[in-house]
Amino acid sequence: MNKKGKQQVKTKISWNSIRLKLVIGFLVLIVPLLILIIYSNYHAMDVAREEVAESNDKMVTLYMGTIDSTLKTVEEYLINTATFDHDIQQLEYFLSEKDYTLAKIRAQSKIKDHILMFESIDSLFLYSNHTGEFTEAFKLDSAPYKDRVNARNYIRHVINEDSLEVNEKGWHLKAIDGEHYLFRYIKTSGVVVGAWLNLETLLTPLNLIDFGEIGSSFFVTDAGETVGAPTGLLEKNLINLTGNLDNYYLSGSKDKFLIVGQPSTMANFSLVAMIPDDKITENFKSQKQIATIVALGSLLIIPLSLFLLNKGVLAPLQNIVYAMKRIGSGNLDARIPKDVTSEEFQLVNHTFNQMMDQIKELKINIYEERILKQKTELQFLQYQINPHFFMNTLNIIFNLAQVKKHDLVQEMTLCLVRYFRYTLNANTDFVLLKDELTHVKNYLRIQELRFPDRFTYQVDVEDRLLNTELPPVVIQTFVENAIKYAINMDYSIHLSIRVESANFDMEDKIKIIIQDTGVGFPEAVLTDLNTGNRIRGNQGKHIGIWNVQRRLQLLYPDRVSISFKNAIPSGAWVELMLPERQN
Repeated sequence: MNKKGKQQVKTKISWNSIRLKLVIGFLVLIVPLLILIIYSNYHAMDVAREEVAESNDKMVTLYMGTIDSTLKTVEEYLINTATFDHDIQQLEYFLSEKDYTLAKIRAQSKIKDHILMFESIDSLFLYSNHTGEFTEAFKLDSAPYKDRVNARNYIRHVINEDSLEVNEKGWHLKAIDGEHYLFRYIKTSGVVVGAWLNLETLLTPLNLIDFGEIGSSFFVTDAGETVGAPTGLLEKNLINLTGNLDNYYLSGSKDKFLIVGQPSTMANFSLVAMIPDDKITENFKSQKQIATIVALGSLLIIPLSLFLLNKGVLAPLQNIVYAMKRIGSGNLDARIPKDVTSEEFQLVNHTFNQMMDQIKELKINIYEERILKQKTELQFLQYQINPHFFMNTLNIIFNLAQVKKHDLVQEMTLCLVRYFRYTLNANTDFVLLKDELTHVKNYLRIQELRFPDRFTYQVDVEDRLLNTELPPVVIQTFVENAIKYAINMDYSIHLSIRVESANFDMEDKIKIIIQDTGVGFPEAVLTDLNTGNRIRGNQGKHIGIWNVQRRLQLLYPDRVSISFKNAIPSGAWVELMLPERQN
């Protein structure tokens, strides 16, 4: 014990230590450059970004507050009108034809006058449930004809269908014919009072603000859709608009942009400002010149540092590289020669030579394991390719081609290519959940084209789980089984997939539920599935489900559960509980 302690002390103070040599070389060469470059460039640019972000955040927050205040004022006006206005009450109760007509005329005149009070609102409207009459009021310079037609048709549809939107609180955002509109309804027993506006018109005041040559401001809905944004620029630079708007962030591939934003408290959208980072940092050319001068000055120190680095590090590394190249060319007898060098390299050389002796002895075993792995992967791939599915899909493509439905032929062919590309690449232990679901949706789209009007599906997943990992084709196997046994030519079926988080046995889990509306499992099959027995059919062993059970038990020993049952009133129900594995 004492001897070991003495060796440790000696190592710490040894001038022949590679660690000490690297530290000295690093300090001499890098520290002066880092102090000046980091301080003069990055710190200054970060301060500039902070100031620009704070300024624009205040501007965005102020304007978003103005918008929310306007929407709240209109909402309060609609509520007061629907609740206390005498003419609206007469329209609601329809006491007599004469009173109703006079009340309608007065109400129409009021909303035509009141629309002028709200600068941002495009229209106020009234709808009578008793007569079906629809009355609108517009300002002279607002609401183009296209917007009026879109809004009018949608409002009539919502009211006539008695949509939930009419009965829900708050403003509702709706995309119609490439435009986004905000609607607010106040419904009584006999009358609907409401207002609407084109969301893009709220951006007009922001057009006067200079966000740079390619910067802009726009709205982003909670669904990720943009309103008034330069779509081409967003797609070209792969700009991420799903970040946390509580803090600013940089995004973009080719050109970087500073993103600041503020969500609305009255509706499901946010106001976002996008400022080019080049515009923020364009005044830092002098700092870059200073960095260049410092870099040139450091050339005086580089020769000495290179000499020390070569003697202490590069030469020993060259011996290792030369030996590795000889081994790479097939000479497993190559070894690193013994030489006077640093203690660390002496240890590396000795360990390397010792490892090569062991590798040479284990060469045959490694080759055998490699062959076994290739056979296993081949069997896995052969299992994945379903010849019946392949032939049926080709037959559908042929039939679509005969009737010259070229768009469906193209879509079907692309789906088939994506299906087999994923299947042939699914030879890893884990894949991302979002990739697995994309593959499943692609497969379901093929089945949707194969069985039009008889098959529908729905996939629901928590967003935070999309980047978790699970074994490949796990969900796909149960989906294929459902399609195979649930679809019937006599009636249509619906398949649903739900992925949600759960906590079971004090561990975070992923719960996957696959349910169809088919005939369900036969009782004998249901018993075998829940006991883990293999199922035999007319064509031999159906290894799909059993293979998934076996793979999951190998990957998650005693940490996974799969249950099968028949849903009420009909259909099969499969529930998987897997440990949550983050990418």
